[in-house]
Amino acid sequence: MNADVSAPETPTATPRLIVAIGASAGGLRPIREFIQQIPPGLGCAYIVMQHLDPNRESRMPELAAAWTRLPVVEAMHLMVIRPDVVYLIPAGVLATIKSDRLFLVPTDRKGRNLAPITELLLSLADSLGKRAVGVILSGAGSDGAHGIKAIHEAGGLTLVQEPTAARFSSMPDAAIATGCVSRVAAAEAMPHVIQAHLQYQGAASSGSMDVPDESEGREPVSNVLAEIVALVSEASGNDFTGYKVTTVGRRVDRRVGLRNVGDYAHYLELLRQEPQEALRLAEDMLIGVTSFYRDPQAFDCFREQVVPKLFDKEVAGEPLRVWVAGCATGEEAYTIAAILHHYKQQAGKTNAIQIFASDIDVSALECARSGVYGVEALQRLPEALRESAFARQQELYRVRKDVRDTLVFAIHNLVSDPPSRALIWSFAAMS
Repeated sequence: MNADVSAPETPTATPRLIVAIGASAGGLRPIREFIQQIPPGLGCAYIVMQHLDPNRESRMPELAAAWTRLPVVEAMHLMVIRPDVVYLIPAGVLATIKSDRLFLVPTDRKGRNLAPITELLLSLADSLGKRAVGVILSGAGSDGAHGIKAIHEAGGLTLVQEPTAARFSSMPDAAIATGCVSRVAAAEAMPHVIQAHLQYQGAASSGSMDVPDESEGREPVSNVLAEIVALVSEASGNDFTGYKVTTVGRRVDRRVGLRNVGDYAHYLELLRQEPQEALRLAEDMLIGVTSFYRDPQAFDCFREQVVPKLFDKEVAGEPLRVWVAGCATGEEAYTIAAILHHYKQQAGKTNAIQIFASDIDVSALECARSGVYGVEALQRLPEALRESAFARQQELYRVRKDVRDTLVFAIHNLVSDPPSRALIWSFAAMS
């Protein structure tokens, strides 16, 4: 290590951003490329989490110290996170962050802690919100994907290594499949993306950002935002005009920073020149907050009190029909499907199950239709439901065919389309 950074009782400075870097197989090279390009004095903290063998001594502290002038330290339990320091998570521990402090606990040796990168990213999203940055580099499996989604939903920045440049592309591919990645880039380019993101954040918060002003003969920002919303609504086919101005502003701010265009007026010009950028902004606006067994208390109640009554009310042989509106990437729809199928098997019911799941987010629906999720995404789902509805394939779970065949995923806009027409059509198609 090139510095000795101990953990004081209270932090002396707060990092502007905390960057969590997750990597597994083939990750050493992109980690080096990332660390070598970190600009000095950014005021960020960097936490490196790898899948390491606890039975082998790691040379990572020695190697990383040679890649940067920043202090490189091995993380310790309750260590306060300081800006402009690289923290290396040692093997054999699960790391989380709360109030800018690291918490380390021994990894479950029985193998139940299967997603250490995801656990770290989830804690960042929960504790830091828009101050969180999640980075996924080369690796096998899908660890980190669920955490990337959480950081995106919390308003943070998410970066993923270009899969073609990764020695093992499974982890980058899984992260990209969430539809929640801010930028796909080479590892060495990521620190500069973070720097541009910081510069834009600083300009926006200080009021120094070049915002259109009537006194300069330019349109006021409210008019520019209205034009942006109109353009994105037309390009995507979804009406965003009812969104709160603050919500729209946050999403536009995010894209302005990522594209480094300076202000809203220039971003509007970019939207006119690049139709794909309008679709990217639309995807940013459609944040689907979802997970398996998302609200355990509610799903326990549904499972124990509601489902038996649903089956009891149905005539034998008649299908049980369910509509999941705003299904996003499918986690809650499959949770309901798993609950219904498990009860049907246990109770010896013969009713067919038909589930119509709808959303307006095309990319989210594509993910839902695939029925494939990382191991970490299903950790909350009770084991009995997981085993009855999913088949394990290495570091992935795939929905079983008999369960998948009971769901139809379709584009449906609750605001503009009559629900009854969509439901009648879809259920008729399933029968």
